Amino acid sequence: AEPIDSMYCERLGNNAVHAAMAGKTKMLIGLVNNEFVHIPIRAATSRRKLVNPEGSLWRDAIEATQQPFFMLKKDQK
Repeated sequence: AEPIDSMYCERLGNNAVHAAMAGKTKMLIGLVNNEFVHIPIRAATSRRKLVNPEGSLWRDAIEATQQPFFMLKKDQK
């Protein structure tokens, strides 16, 4: 993890605590247009996004996190 990840997680946590102390429930904290916002859980889970395990986005994620390529076909390694 990079230091910026730690800062991002801390800000997410701080915003979540403030929301909880304000009585907010059934929501999560997200970053939209560089602003931390409250997103209703229903809105976040109303649609399912899929990542193609054979696509470049998944391959880039695997490489960035240094995970094994076990989900890729043998000819893609």
